[in-house]
Amino acid sequence: ITTQRLVATLEGTQAPAVEVLTVDETVRGLLRKGQLFQLDDVILTRVTEGMIAFDRSLAQLVRDSRISKEEAMLHVQNPSSFETLLVE
Repeated sequence: ITTQRLVATLEGTQAPAVEVLTVDETVRGLLRKGQLFQLDDVILTRVTEGMIAFDRSLAQLVRDSRISKEEAMLHVQNPSSFETLLVE
């Protein structure tokens, strides 16, 4: 499952910030049980499997100088942990 949100770039265009969730047995089980709140934890713990959290995608756009930190802060899902993603 891939979602994207277009965010304003420093050049005045738009760039996609994405979230990628690979559906496997764990994810299927969470969906069946209606435990959607746990999907964020799955994404965060499975980065090596190609999953990408939305905030991590925003942080990469900031590090690549494509969007400003202020623009990213308008869209982040977890502002308290976003700062740590910027220095990875």
